[in-house]
Amino acid sequence: MLAALVLGVRSEVRRLQAWAERRAGSRAYYEGDVDAALAHYDTVRRLLPGLPSSYTDPADSLCEVLQWAPEHFESRDTFDAAVVAATAHYVDAIRVSTPNAWAYAGLASLAEILGESRRRALTMDLAVFQRDPLDSLGPEDRLQEAALLRAVLLEPHNYYYRDFLGYFYWKRGFWERAKAQVRQAIALQPSLDRHFYLANLLSVSPELLEAVELGVNDALRSPDTLVPASQIHRLLAEVYLGSGRLRQARESFAAAAQEGHVPFAMHVQIGRTHVAEGHDEMALASFRTATELDTSYAPAWTQLGLTLSRLERHDEAVDALRHARGLSPTAYRPAWMLALELQQGNRTDEALPIFEGLERRFPDKREPALRLIDLYLELGRQDRAVDVARRLTERFPDEEVLRDQLEQLETLRDRPR
Repeated sequence: MLAALVLGVRSEVRRLQAWAERRAGSRAYYEGDVDAALAHYDTVRRLLPGLPSSYTDPADSLCEVLQWAPEHFESRDTFDAAVVAATAHYVDAIRVSTPNAWAYAGLASLAEILGESRRRALTMDLAVFQRDPLDSLGPEDRLQEAALLRAVLLEPHNYYYRDFLGYFYWKRGFWERAKAQVRQAIALQPSLDRHFYLANLLSVSPELLEAVELGVNDALRSPDTLVPASQIHRLLAEVYLGSGRLRQARESFAAAAQEGHVPFAMHVQIGRTHVAEGHDEMALASFRTATELDTSYAPAWTQLGLTLSRLERHDEAVDALRHARGLSPTAYRPAWMLALELQQGNRTDEALPIFEGLERRFPDKREPALRLIDLYLELGRQDRAVDVARRLTERFPDEEVLRDQLEQLETLRDRPR
């Protein structure tokens, strides 16, 4: 009996230690110290190896950092290692206990990241989770679908998982499957957002759009509506935008801005509707307003630069795009657009280092490397062009066009001058 009592005390001490470590891990994570948080979670896992949350806690933390702060990782190799670690944690959470819907949902979130890393030869047995695969989907897609289907099966009354699965099908063009899941989510948890989402999935027929408009007006008039009026106008604007009704979309975006819903972002949306109609001068006014309302909103500066470029005001376009790049120095698009604008203005000496930086920092993108090859050839630097083409071929070994390009460049370089 004494031995059983001692064992029980030790077990309770381990549980209390694990609880303290888990709280310390959560605190460290929310303070931004991801490595310390993972160390605390690792201690929890050693203390209570059979507890599912001792695996899902570090996996959830890694997943959030992978999705929202990839710059935390020093290199692509450490990023990929974190993907593998998070995936392994979710798999362990599934294996150590009764089926865990949250772990399956986390696994689904990571599947898209795994897709990008597949070329890095990650060792993960995807087939373990495949059920009823769709022929047109890749292995990571099938993993994501299977994990979400499993989460829905385990918690059929949880609208979150049906939302997630509906979005998965919608992104891949499986409209009927998407509609079925969103309808189920609406039945479980009615919300204005889901009704608008379903309206978009149903291609916004005139009859449906009329019903949505009536619903919006009722929502705006009702004292019981919890959704802010600005959000209602924004959602209606997105429905109009999706159905190509640009004038109505502009009016709704303007109403959302007047109601205080991120007015600078709404002006960017209004500007985009003008761009779609070919009215660049009107778009320019909208984008300028957005940059004046919030000088730190990079998408507004990018759109402003692109519009100035279409209006052939290239010096102003460069200034705007340079400002956008300064606001998002690690992002691809602002730097890429700036480099293109500089090249178009024959400012090769300024464009070249930007293309070189993009080629180094974004090895999964072909465009910077292809631009570099062209620029090096224009400058008579065949050796540099061959080096870039060789790196490009190594990154995409299955593309015959790139291999042929490399052979042609090597022949050109070796030709007697």
